[in-house]
Amino acid sequence: MSPLRLDQRRAPIATGIWTRYLGGGGGMHNSQGGSPTVTGCAFSGNLAINGGGLSNFSSSSPTLTDSTFSGNEANRGGGMYNEGSSPTVTNCSFENNSAHRGAGMNNEDSSPAVVSCLFSGNLGFAVTPPIGQTFPGRGGGMRNVNSSPIVIGCRFVGNEVVAGDSPAMGGGLLNVAGNATLVNCEFSHNVARAGCHPGSDAFGGGVALMSDSSTVINCTFVDNQACSRAASVLRTSKPIGS
Repeated sequence: MSPLRLDQRRAPIATGIWTRYLGGGGGMHNSQGGSPTVTGCAFSGNLAINGGGLSNFSSSSPTLTDSTFSGNEANRGGGMYNEGSSPTVTNCSFENNSAHRGAGMNNEDSSPAVVSCLFSGNLGFAVTPPIGQTFPGRGGGMRNVNSSPIVIGCRFVGNEVVAGDSPAMGGGLLNVAGNATLVNCEFSHNVARAGCHPGSDAFGGGVALMSDSSTVINCTFVDNQACSRAASVLRTSKPIGS
């Protein structure tokens, strides 16, 4: 199928599959209030700078249901990237996506509602520029910065972040300077892994909550790992980068 990029403005769509576009939103890009309804779609193998599978900017509020995001790649938001937006995401899966920040989903200044979704096997990779330090992966399943996501009944399973010259954090989920609400979620077998550099570190295998006011209700944490500390949950009043 030919590459396709959609800049949606309240246009409904039904089913489809998008593959590979280099830019913002490899599979779909919504901006300036664009709020499509997306049902039963597959976003697979797409590549972009931000939002490998899908990106939402500038007050976009799409509704996504019963859709899959798999094998997408980006610098931020391998599966989905949200900036200044409030999507509603229900019964979707984010599997085997990769990004430097927020491999499954990356939220910045956003308030998504994420319900009954699966985040599995996503990888937050480290990045080494031609000259300089290696930057760590952050937020394997989901990364939130200055955001207020509501996450209900979701599963974060087998996601991973890899350290660089500074610590990797949040194998399952990372929240920085925001107000996340996590209810009835499962965090299992997520990993914050040290890299190959001497002195590299990794915290918060399941969840890392940093300088935030998050609420965690009735969530389970099983067999998460971190090479340094806080295998399940890291909570600190001082951010260690984002």
